[in-house]
Amino acid sequence: MKKKIYLSAGYFVLLFYIVFWAPWRKGAKYSAAERLRLHPVVDSVKELFNNHGGTWWVHAFYFCSNLFGNIILFLPFPFVMMWIFNMRSVMRIALLACLLSLTIEITQYYTGTGVADVDDVLLNTTGAIAGFYLCRFFQNHSKYFIHR
Repeated sequence: MKKKIYLSAGYFVLLFYIVFWAPWRKGAKYSAAERLRLHPVVDSVKELFNNHGGTWWVHAFYFCSNLFGNIILFLPFPFVMMWIFNMRSVMRIALLACLLSLTIEITQYYTGTGVADVDDVLLNTTGAIAGFYLCRFFQNHSKYFIHR
């Protein structure tokens, strides 16, 4: 049980490090208008095609890393919820992931450590839902993984 708690704590420490304290967060300065993106998908696509001095490939790389990074960031979340808190409902886990992501985005906005983007909330929640089904898959296909 201690191992699960340490792994879970490690996940949350890594999560908060990535979204608040990672080195690439410190150098980025955003104006008030740039720090808030409330239009799902539209603002991200605009950013992809709005060349701010870089090449299209650079913007495409950042777009893809943002897209897949936000999903991957929350893939472990359901594993933690199922291991430690014995949650079995995809709806509860998705709601908690959404609330955690929303809290992160609001904190990023008010602390200026990132961009508060509604797409991040949607992608993080999608990652948690995908993680839930991955966890279920591993449960059903491995007798050594998560026991009920």
